[in-house]
Amino acid sequence: MAGNPVDLSPLARLGRESLVLVSPASPYVCIGYHQDVTHEVDLNFCAANDIPVFRREVGGGAVYLDGDQLVFHVVFKEDNPVIPATKKAFYQKFLQPVVNVYRRIGIPAVYKPVNDIIVNTRKISGTGVGEIGDSIVFVGNLILDFNYETMARILKVPDEKFRDKVQKTLH
Repeated sequence: MAGNPVDLSPLARLGRESLVLVSPASPYVCIGYHQDVTHEVDLNFCAANDIPVFRREVGGGAVYLDGDQLVFHVVFKEDNPVIPATKKAFYQKFLQPVVNVYRRIGIPAVYKPVNDIIVNTRKISGTGVGEIGDSIVFVGNLILDFNYETMARILKVPDEKFRDKVQKTLH
């Protein structure tokens, strides 16, 4: 497993508040801080298809990222007064701009507590927050298109029948 392509730890550890926007030049898989990569990701498939696997310093699940997504990272100092006191208020405040972007491009997105964006009861974006040094890092993505076939393939599942169910659910 390689290092993270967008390593925010230096910014966060230095207390550098920032907004980082990234559209990956090539696909990769990113797993959450607490995940066991051997249980979550089909490493053989990723290796055979030159899809690198990275671990991020915030939680959440395994995700497939490519150029059809705009990934955002927001780094705050933990004592920044714009940060709401509760987790629910934090997500509601900082996911509303993402919802607004989706709506501006014609997608009727809504915020769903605690940290999802949905359209007609279907999740279209997840987010996560983590603490690095004296900073809070908020991550998420704006999905313009999604390769659900590859996402279903990179996940480690019990068998191909289950993988087919995962792919249909993602679609």
